Formats: sequence, structure tokens, C-alpha cells
Amino acid sequence: MKKRLGFIIVSFLLLSSCRDQPKKNDAGIITIANGQMPAITADDVHSLNIVFGRGDSIMYTASDKTGSSFSLPVIIDTLHGLVASATRGPQISTTKNGLAIIAVNKNGDIFSYTKDTAGKWNRAGKVNDADT
Repeated sequence: MKKRLGFIIVSFLLLSSCRDQPKKNDAGIITIANGQMPAITADDVHSLNIVFGRGDSIMYTASDKTGSSFSLPVIIDTLHGLVASATRGPQISTTKNGLAIIAVNKNGDIFSYTKDTAGKWNRAGKVNDADT
């Protein structure tokens, strides 16, 4: 019984993890993930880094320099009222210290995020003043 339950759990996890895998359509176009307003940058090793919005979530995925495959998207943060439309989605940039992202919510608050050397995203803080 324990083996059967273990098999069912492992099968479920494997099948559910395939949900956001990149898919190629009949025209040869690869869909990396569902979301809005993607922004892209190349880092110092020429990897492609993409940030995009999905609801209130700031999402991130990366590829090697060929762009032929991408990692599964990960949630960087959930920002209530994330603006991810009308060319105002999250933005990503390569800096001398690594990757940085800014994102805006519907109140006009701007938040920044950085990726540390271990690959973890950290909220650096609110960029704009409290009175703006």
C-alpha cells in the first residue's frame, strides 16, 4: 500500500511539473510560459533572462545563449496590484553585480529585486518615496 501511494504521489508531482514546460506549436513558435509583458536581457555569459507578469506574480525564466531551452518559470515575488500591461510590466537589467528587476504596482509604488550569487532573488526595497 505504501509503495502504491508513493508511486501515485511521485506520478502526480511529475505530471504537474510538466505543466509549464516550453511547447512548440505547428508554426515552430516556442511558448516558454503564460504571462504578460515579458522583458529580456543577456548577462555577461550571454544567457537570456526573461521576467514577466502573471496576475500579481513576478515571474523569471532563463536560457543558455542559444535560447533553445528555458528553465521552468519561478516566482520572484507576489506584488499586490502588479502592473503587467500597457508596456509597464516588470523590467530586467544586467548590472556589474548581476541581474536586477524593477516592478510597479497599481498604486505607483516601484519595487526592486536583485539576484544574489547563490541564484536567490531578494527584494531590495521600494524605490520611490513614500509621498509619491
